[in-house]
Amino acid sequence: MITTRNIPGSLRLLGKAGLLTLLLALGLAPSALAQYHEDNKYGYKIGIPRDWQEIPLKVDESWIIAKYLGDRGFTHRDPKDFPEHKPDMQVIAFVERVTDGGPEVEAEKKSDDEIVIKLTNPYKDYPDYLRRTFTEGGWYEHGREEREVNGVSVTCLDIKVEKLTTYGPMRLITWIYHLEGVDLAVQFQCIEQAYPKLGGAILGSLKSFREIERTQGPIGPGEVTGSTIRFSNVKMDKMTPDQRRIQRIDAEKALHEKMKERLPSDWQAIEVGNFLLLDHAGDRFSFAKKILTQAQAVMGWLEKTFPEVGEGEYVRSPIIRVCKDIDEERAFRKGSDGWGGMSTEIVTHKDTGFGGDYEMRWVNMRIMEIWFQDRDRELYWALPPWLGSGLTQLIYGAKARGRGIQFPPDAYDRVELKVAAQKRELTSPLELMKMDSSAFNDSGSINSAMAAELVRFLVAGPGAKNRQTKDIISNYMANLKAVITEYEEKDESKDDSSDPMTEEEEEEHFRKQREKWQKRRQEVLDAVFEKTFADWSEQDWKRFEQAYFKSVL
Repeated sequence: MITTRNIPGSLRLLGKAGLLTLLLALGLAPSALAQYHEDNKYGYKIGIPRDWQEIPLKVDESWIIAKYLGDRGFTHRDPKDFPEHKPDMQVIAFVERVTDGGPEVEAEKKSDDEIVIKLTNPYKDYPDYLRRTFTEGGWYEHGREEREVNGVSVTCLDIKVEKLTTYGPMRLITWIYHLEGVDLAVQFQCIEQAYPKLGGAILGSLKSFREIERTQGPIGPGEVTGSTIRFSNVKMDKMTPDQRRIQRIDAEKALHEKMKERLPSDWQAIEVGNFLLLDHAGDRFSFAKKILTQAQAVMGWLEKTFPEVGEGEYVRSPIIRVCKDIDEERAFRKGSDGWGGMSTEIVTHKDTGFGGDYEMRWVNMRIMEIWFQDRDRELYWALPPWLGSGLTQLIYGAKARGRGIQFPPDAYDRVELKVAAQKRELTSPLELMKMDSSAFNDSGSINSAMAAELVRFLVAGPGAKNRQTKDIISNYMANLKAVITEYEEKDESKDDSSDPMTEEEEEEHFRKQREKWQKRRQEVLDAVFEKTFADWSEQDWKRFEQAYFKSVL
C-alpha cells in the first residue's frame, strides 16, 4: 500500500494521486526530459518536459528569464463550462543586490538624456511577484518545504488557485533555488484536473536543476532584474522634431536588436519597410504577410490623409509579433503587472476563424495608436468623441485591397441606424459634433454607430468628394491643434516640476495631463467647432445632413 508517511516532505506536496503518477513516471524520466535549458549568465541548467516549446521573452521583463508552454491542453470537467488551458513553465530571477534594497541603476546617453536604460527593482521576492502579476484567480500557499537538490538549497511551494478562475481550479508548483547572488524561481502552472497526469514530468524537471559555470561574468549592478529600454516621452517633448527623430531612431535600433536577441531559434525576424516582423505562425509567412500588408496599408493611409498632423515627426517602426496560436500569445503576455502605453509592439496570433479578421482589426487599431502617439500625442488625446470614436471604428474595419485600402460599412451599424431612424431617435451631425463624452456615451451604441458612419462619409464616402465637406476633418484637426496650443501658452497651472525619473512617475505625469484635458474638453470642443464651421449657414447644415443620411440609410 502506498502512503506518504515515510517520503520527503517536498514530495508529500504531490499528494497520493500525484505520488502514484510520479512513481509510474520515474522510469521514463530521461525521455520525459528530452530537452534542457541552459543559462550561462545565471549559471543553471534544467530539464524541460518533452515537446514543450520555448516562448519569447519581453524586452522589458528581464526578471523573467525563461518561458515554456506545454504541448497539449487540458480542460476542467465539462469543456462547455471551462476553456482549454495549456500548462506552462517560467523561470523568474530575483537578484540579491536588488531584493536586499540595492540602488536602482540608470544608464543614460550623454546627449540630453534621450534614451534611458532603466534598471529597476520591480519585485522583492517570489510572493511579491505573484501578488502583483497573477490575475487568474485568488491564490493561497497550500504547502512549503525546504530541501536540497543537487547541492542547491531549495524552497518548495505548492500554491492553489480555487476562486475566480477562468479555467477552473489551478495549481502552481514553484521551487525557488537559492544560488549565490540570486534566487531562481521555477514555476509550473496547470489546472488541477491535469495535475495527476503532469506531476511526474513537473517533478522530474524540478529535480533536474543543476548549477553550471557562469561564463558571462558575475551578476552585478548592470545585470539586475528589470532591465528595460525605456523611451522617455517627457524629455522628448522638449526637443525639436529633428532631435526627436535622431533619438527615436536610436531607441528603435536598440529595441529591435534586443527583440532579436530574445527570439527563440524557431522564430523568424524580418524587416520590411518600416516594420519589424517577428513570426512563429509556421506557414511560410502566409498569415504574417497578410497582417503586414494590412498594417502597411493603414500606416500609408494615415500618412496620406493627415500629413499636417505632427508634420516632420518620425514614427517609430511598429513591431508585429505573430504567435503560433492564442495559447502562445497568452503565454507571451503572461507575467506582467502592466501595459506600456507608449509601446510600438503589436502582439497577435495566427487566427483561423473568420479569415483572421478579428486579429487584423486589432492590428489596425494598434497601428493608428502608434502613429498618433508619435505624430501628436496631445492632439490624439484631445479628439472629440465623434471623431475619436469614428476614426477608431473606421480603422478597425479597414481592409487592404491591392495597393490601396477600403473602408466597408459595418452591417450592424447600418441596421442600428435604420432602426433608430424608424423610431426617430437619430441625432443630426451638428448635434453629434457638439456632444461631450458624457452625452455621447449616454445614448449607448447608437452614437458610436453614427460617428463611425459620419467619419466614413467624410473620408471615404460622398462627403470626401463634396467641395464643402471634403476638408472638414483636416480643418477640424488643424483648428484643434491651434486651440490646444493657445491653451498651453496661457496655462497658469502648467507643471514646472522636475522631469519624471521613473516609468511610474512618467505615467502619472501623463495621467494628470489627460485629466486636465478631460476637464477642458467641452470648452475646447466648443472653440474648435466655432473655428471650423464659422461660415456655415443653416442651409449648409441642412444640405450636409441630407447627404449624410442619404448615404447611410
